[in-house]
Amino acid sequence: MGSRLRAALQAAGGRVPEWVRARNGDVVWVLGSALLGLVVLLLVLWLGGKIGRGRAGLGGRARDLREPGVVVVCGPSARGAEESPGKTALIKTLKHGAMPPLGLVTTMKCSESRFTPKGWDPAAARSRRDAYTFVDVGGHASMALDLTRALCRARAVVVVLDARKASFMASLRDSGQCLYDVMTHPTVSRFQTPILIFCNKSDAKDALDERSIRELLRAEINRERKSRESEIGTIHDVTAAEAQRVPDASTQNVYLGYEGEEFQFDHAFGPVLFSRGSVLATSLEPIQTFVQAHA
Repeated sequence: MGSRLRAALQAAGGRVPEWVRARNGDVVWVLGSALLGLVVLLLVLWLGGKIGRGRAGLGGRARDLREPGVVVVCGPSARGAEESPGKTALIKTLKHGAMPPLGLVTTMKCSESRFTPKGWDPAAARSRRDAYTFVDVGGHASMALDLTRALCRARAVVVVLDARKASFMASLRDSGQCLYDVMTHPTVSRFQTPILIFCNKSDAKDALDERSIRELLRAEINRERKSRESEIGTIHDVTAAEAQRVPDASTQNVYLGYEGEEFQFDHAFGPVLFSRGSVLATSLEPIQTFVQAHA
């Protein structure tokens, strides 16, 4: 082959024959095309990975970190011994079947307790579960990070409100903020965690009816949404640095409802239910039905 090439070069007067130049050109074209194809393939794979991660962040392939049997109990902060919504009292009554004889002291700590509620039949539960973990989260603004953490684990959320007119109106703003934080929480919205709004002390003479409470809360949440439209990128009262320590918590809460429309409870991502009862009178059947159905 070498002698033939030398003979061809000598015959051409030392110049490279046309067939050699044509073959070299074909080789260069093939190599260039292959290199371009490889670059395009790598670019497609890189973009595909970016899009996949983006979808996962929006819930496309998000991992569900909620724990079976975990129920978060939250609500507005107590404004005094006589104006407490009754979150801790509810949990104690579920555990012991009655209020503690010496009463309760409002605490600023987040606590949890796993137990089988008194009188509950495990066979009535969808999951046949006999014990639940109730997480008691205070309503003070300093507890915002604790609420964010707890909601990442919750299979169900119970928001406890004081249904008596004076107490309800005094804490309406706090109640609206609490509900807004719960409904726009990334995990709650992504996995449609069910929410029960329990109107405690509904046996009082001055207690508001469920329809009035629903409408007042709807209007307050609508106002809260408008006031936060410029803060959609942050968790309420939780810094981005703090949020990084929260499992499955994004620094971007979702938009609640539809832009340009008044908020309605059926705009929520998951079911939002209302019920009335009384912790003091141990009238807690709605709590049992809700927890056994969803947690």
